[in-house]
Amino acid sequence: IDPRNGADLPRREGAKEQSNAMAEEYGTIEDQGGYWEGTERRQNDSLREASVVVRGSILRQSVVEVAESHGAELQAMRKRFPDAGAHDLIRFLRARDFDVAKSAAMFEANQEWRRANLPIPLESVRSTLETRKFYVLEHTDSVGRPVLYYNFSRFKDAPYVVEDEIRALVYTLEEVLGPMMGPSFETQQQTVLIDVSGIKSPPLQFLQEMNAVVEANYPERLFRTVMFPVPYWLQKIIQGCTTFVAEETRNKFAYVNDVGALEEFAMMAADNMGPDIADMVKSKQLKK
Repeated sequence: IDPRNGADLPRREGAKEQSNAMAEEYGTIEDQGGYWEGTERRQNDSLREASVVVRGSILRQSVVEVAESHGAELQAMRKRFPDAGAHDLIRFLRARDFDVAKSAAMFEANQEWRRANLPIPLESVRSTLETRKFYVLEHTDSVGRPVLYYNFSRFKDAPYVVEDEIRALVYTLEEVLGPMMGPSFETQQQTVLIDVSGIKSPPLQFLQEMNAVVEANYPERLFRTVMFPVPYWLQKIIQGCTTFVAEETRNKFAYVNDVGALEEFAMMAADNMGPDIADMVKSKQLKK
């Protein structure tokens, strides 16, 4: 079954004690009136400024431009890994600040991981994919980047095995998202949308395992992660739970609470984001 298709699952509410305490202390965005909304706007204004830097970064440059600025490093990597693509080598160089020895060690570890774990048979992850905890949207963003959608509330619908979810995620990255990527650096990145409606605590163990796999084997793939709908007190919980994520990655996170901001940071129309978003707008979980 295509992980982008399948029946939606019912959502169930649930919360942990610690998260309830946080909610009590900070209140909801409605309780706090315009203050938290102003905080969210200020944060997103800063992100807009930062995105200008991201757009002008090496990730948008061509292989030729990178070769001009880091030709010696790229040449050393190509000599060591003659069968590897230039884009892949540059991503691993970027992940280790163009230190050839560290980049080569990271790339070698990645190749060993790929030999040991890929390909993943569809039948072995089919039932996990059908839970729709994560899936790739049919539409790309306005630049052509594929979009990976996570629905955190579905992690609490039923018990799950973290290892099974990671295998299903890797299958999705390799077999669904990978073929959608374009030839440029920009279109070889992905946008991630995370729906946190109906939760008080994220699936922490899954996130930790996911970060370990993605950081080691899919470096420099993330363009931006957009979480929604996120009142301020929930932002604090999520930020606390993602302290293990590298600082550069944390800076690529945006938190939004309305359709307009979601469209802006996801760089695509809400109508192209699939039925989960449509349901949220209809039920007013996501503000217009």
